[in-house]
Amino acid sequence: MRGGRRAAGGGRAGGLILSRESNYRQAHCGLHRFEDDADTLRTAETGECIGVARNGFTFHSPDPLLNKTLRTIYAQNARAEEAHRAAPERPFVTLVHLSALLSVSGKSTGQLAYGREALQGAASAQSRQLRSSGAAEPILRLFPANAGSGMRFGTRVVEILEGLKRQDPSLVGVTGLDQSREATNRTIRKLTAAGLPMVATTLSADSLVRQSPMYFQVSPQNTREAEVAAAYADHVVGQGRKKPARQVRIIGSADPSDTYSKTLSDDVARRFRARGFTVEKTSFTPPPPPGADPSSDAPGPGTVGQRSCSYPGVVFFAGRSEDFESLLGGVNESCNSDPPTLLGGDDVARLAADADRRQHYPGIPYDFLDFTLGSAHCDDTSELYAELGRLFPEECAQVASSSLDGHAALGFDAVKLYINAVKQLREDAAQMPLTPPAVWHAISGVHGDEALDGESGIISFGGDVDRQVPLDKLLSVQHIDGAGRPTQAGFCGRVGGQKQSSWCPPLEAEKGR
Repeated sequence: MRGGRRAAGGGRAGGLILSRESNYRQAHCGLHRFEDDADTLRTAETGECIGVARNGFTFHSPDPLLNKTLRTIYAQNARAEEAHRAAPERPFVTLVHLSALLSVSGKSTGQLAYGREALQGAASAQSRQLRSSGAAEPILRLFPANAGSGMRFGTRVVEILEGLKRQDPSLVGVTGLDQSREATNRTIRKLTAAGLPMVATTLSADSLVRQSPMYFQVSPQNTREAEVAAAYADHVVGQGRKKPARQVRIIGSADPSDTYSKTLSDDVARRFRARGFTVEKTSFTPPPPPGADPSSDAPGPGTVGQRSCSYPGVVFFAGRSEDFESLLGGVNESCNSDPPTLLGGDDVARLAADADRRQHYPGIPYDFLDFTLGSAHCDDTSELYAELGRLFPEECAQVASSSLDGHAALGFDAVKLYINAVKQLREDAAQMPLTPPAVWHAISGVHGDEALDGESGIISFGGDVDRQVPLDKLLSVQHIDGAGRPTQAGFCGRVGGQKQSSWCPPLEAEKGR
């Protein structure tokens, strides 16, 4: 009997252990407690896998190109660690690329191409750096991190980062970030409390710089985007076949958490009024997440598109790419033979970069703003695209139908800012510890002769101590007509030795000369 009781007790204990292990795996993205990435990954209540992956985890991605990108980074991290062991006197730093790598189930992988391209740009900068061997050249690791769709779990990921930072003094900063939403603001504030500087890739909302002095971005702000949009609209009014009237209808999201749409709508209204346009605003309600209520009683983007058919002026869209796609669907239903004059904000580039989505409505032309010169080719004309062609040739094979829309360039430049800052620190003060505050201070000094001649244009913080956004940052206008790739209609800002379009606002750097 005693033996039977022991067996029963052993069975209960064994069952309890199995139950605990099962619960652990459910809470840690299906990984058991002894797998390398388990302690820095969490399963969110939405089912998304969030956290930091250091050792090869792919976040259950359904996208084979994203999986390859992540595997490439992990292989490069292993090379970086080998290089550090071989040359411990060289600076050794780690960056975390934090973004909405994946979305909730049901989203097409094509809609996430922009996140993959930004990560590929960062990987390309890391790859080039791995071939450098100078004493001041930093050896770089990249840790991919997923904050969930809409960055909604960003603060939880920062809590994980705080633990990593205590364990690993090589962790000096964060790149990436994604979508200008209130969740992104909270993430920025949490990163600041953790003492980590940030260089965002594609963010543009005006309010972001107010969240933290440790925040920088390589993209222009919405204020500049609105100024360029108004100058371009002023240029096209009265020209061409349609000759739009000097008035603008600004279509923005009614979602109160979407700070990008709100600030861009307000900035566009001010800039267009300053150029003599009659301004009106219209709101739409984006589709709510599964199980959630709509954010307002405003109509959906498709209905707003239908109601824009007879508008005689410029229709400016200040929302997200997926909602612009719905708006195009409404226009297609009601007036595809005579659509209104459409101009989209920079988020529309995410739609234009996806060949499949872009071809859904080939009869509706539109313009949109982009943070680079537009379509790029994987040839040897630049550091980035030569590297991209070597690391990710399958992306380059899509260039005939896809634009490589510039997010790779922004990701590349964000990492380059960190690399240059570390090199400058090592050259100026070789004994100074490479701490996050030291790196932050070095980034703030990027201006004048030390400006970065980047893949996405000149990046200079203008010499002002509190400036966190590049001065005169490049913005182009891209045109979509038919099923082909975007074509450039002009650009404003500083990029190499090229001269901006004649209709552009004056450059800030040239004022007062």
